[in-house]
Amino acid sequence: MPTIPMDLADASLVLLAEELAHGLILSTDQRDFETCRWKQRHPFENRPALES
Repeated sequence: MPTIPMDLADASLVLLAEELAHGLILSTDQRDFETCRWKQRHPFENRPALES
């Protein structure tokens, strides 16, 4: 699996998800969060603001 660099905004969402103990996020950056996991095993549930 390729490694995608994480920017500050993405890292902030990951840390917040771990602090709040859930992976529901709001981000338009679908690609990065398809590969990220919170608590190293749970996939994020991304709710983008604009869905096509």
